[in-house]
Amino acid sequence: MNRINKSFVSMFLAAVLVLIPSFQSAVASPISDDQAPEVVGISLDKLTLKPGEVGTYTIRLKDDNPPNESSYLSWSTQEPSFEWSEETVHKLHGGNAVPDSFATEADGITSFQIQFRVLKDSPYGSYENNASVTLADISGNYTLASLPGFQVDDPAHPIDNSPTLQGEPQVGQELSASLKASGAFVTYQWFLGGPGSTMLVGSEDRIYLQHEWYWKNLQLLATAIWPDGHQMQRRIFTGSLESITVDVGTLSFSPAPRVGVKSKVIFTPDPSLPFAVAPSDIKILSTADLQPVDRTFTPFPGDEGRRITATAHLDLPAGYTAREEVSAQATIQSGTWAIGTPRVIGTPTVGTRLRVDRGTWAGNPDGFRYQWFSNGAPISNEVFDNYTVKPADAGKSLKVTATAFWSNRQQTFSATSVPVTAARGTLPAINVSVQGTAKVGNNLSASVTGTHDGTSLKYQWLRNGQAISDATAASYKLTAADYSKSVAVKVTAAKPGFNSLSKNSTSKKIGAGTFSKGTVAIAGTPKVGNKLTATTKAWPAGSKLAYQWMRDGKAIKGASKSAYTPIPADYSKAISLKVTASKAGYTNTSVSSAAKKIAKGSLATGKVQISGTPKVAGTLKAQTKQWTSGSTLKYQWLRNGKYIKSATKASYKLTSKDRKSKISVKVQASKHGYTTTRYVTSARVNVK
Repeated sequence: MNRINKSFVSMFLAAVLVLIPSFQSAVASPISDDQAPEVVGISLDKLTLKPGEVGTYTIRLKDDNPPNESSYLSWSTQEPSFEWSEETVHKLHGGNAVPDSFATEADGITSFQIQFRVLKDSPYGSYENNASVTLADISGNYTLASLPGFQVDDPAHPIDNSPTLQGEPQVGQELSASLKASGAFVTYQWFLGGPGSTMLVGSEDRIYLQHEWYWKNLQLLATAIWPDGHQMQRRIFTGSLESITVDVGTLSFSPAPRVGVKSKVIFTPDPSLPFAVAPSDIKILSTADLQPVDRTFTPFPGDEGRRITATAHLDLPAGYTAREEVSAQATIQSGTWAIGTPRVIGTPTVGTRLRVDRGTWAGNPDGFRYQWFSNGAPISNEVFDNYTVKPADAGKSLKVTATAFWSNRQQTFSATSVPVTAARGTLPAINVSVQGTAKVGNNLSASVTGTHDGTSLKYQWLRNGQAISDATAASYKLTAADYSKSVAVKVTAAKPGFNSLSKNSTSKKIGAGTFSKGTVAIAGTPKVGNKLTATTKAWPAGSKLAYQWMRDGKAIKGASKSAYTPIPADYSKAISLKVTASKAGYTNTSVSSAAKKIAKGSLATGKVQISGTPKVAGTLKAQTKQWTSGSTLKYQWLRNGKYIKSATKASYKLTSKDRKSKISVKVQASKHGYTTTRYVTSARVNVK
């Protein structure tokens, strides 16, 4: 049983406390120091003390160095001579001398007192060799002396110093307790844990030791109560509670171990167990191969004749221990070892992922290694349970070898599948569409989705279902030949090891193109009779231009060439030019120039000369040439440079007034839309 002993130490000054024999009268330890205090005597006022009573020691000494109350004193109590768990006594006055007890007599003997109290639950018995005192003077000289022993007893309240326990301190058992205390009523309290524990687990004189208390300490506190109300307590500890030993069950093999046959280790619990239990770990050991395996195992070829042992390691509830190791033994019999037949799963075409069906193998392998072959040659790095058929495999035979292995054995077993022939793959369907505006002059492009990585594409543009020469790019520019026709694109997808795949897009009806409009401007001075010319820029190549001159926004009849000469009717009007471009496959488009206001034209100034016989009664004629066509000529005949009244026609008949004079004619041209010319005068002729 645990022993818990407590002693208290209280020091006054710095002194080393030691245990020396105690005595009733003064006995001093020999000190090799002539200056040390000399103990004259030590006495105790009572030889027998009851629990709770105070004892007083009187100490008498001599010292050449006069002491004082605080200069020296240190004393300690040692543990009792019998087992107990509490302090026996308690020093009073903080371990110092009793106040006012210091006295020095005439003969130089100094005396003082120290006191202690016996604790109320102190064990009964003799307290010998229990305490000592150290006395040191102000010079540091010291001496040691033991304190007289005493008896602790109370005849009126007899009690054993410790309760008695019956039974084994083992989980699953029962303990009973008793305490002899004559004339007293005794109560019992059981606490789980060591000293100071407050976890109460029982309040009777007996207790069942539960399994979860395994390896824990149990403390019993017994309290004796006498009719006069006096109480005393006694304690005892069980020490760590031990486990209980049980039969847990048996192991067996089912079926008997045989090469190639799966066998299982079966645990059968003992029917007397008060709890459910299952093996947390079963190890199978063979005399030839000491490798642990699962509780389900299959003996290998070469294992026949070996002795095999199964051992179960059980996790029992707290407080239980198995009586003996649970094991079983058997000899492995010969048998047949099953090797699986690998099979290639999947359609063997280029681009398809094949996998392996390993079949059924004996021995529950820890894993498999694989090797794929093409036409009998191993394929580099293809060592997994799946394989994607490559273009280079087309037309070749493929097979796979599976090798079973076990982490705890060097043995391996291999098997190869039946070869399969790889066929060319089938490309997935592609989607083809034409992007762009279906009008002459625009670009159309082929859009293809759904292709495999590594697929190459070829293009052929079609017009009304017929191939268009040299139209084999991914885009195509529509020409006039496509106008009103249906245009589509045919895309052919190809990839090594795969059958090619062609797909036509939906056709698009091609509409007329739209011109990129050019510009038109009028060159020339805008006045009547002055030629105006059309200036055009930036019209698409091959465009045909038609012209229409406009007067105040209305077409001028017959004015449909690139040049136009304004006529008098155009005077003060706004003349503009409308150009209409046309091209096969395109919608005609028109652009008009800025308008120009037509100013008056300039008439050509011609010549005039006089013809006829210059004599009286003769007629003279004005001969004109080089005047603007359509001009109206105004005539004025002159005699000696002066106007002849009413002579304003193209001819003039000479009169007698003209004899011997000089006759001339002045001509002026005018025309609508033109500025009137200045007069032109002919040369003078002499009249006879």
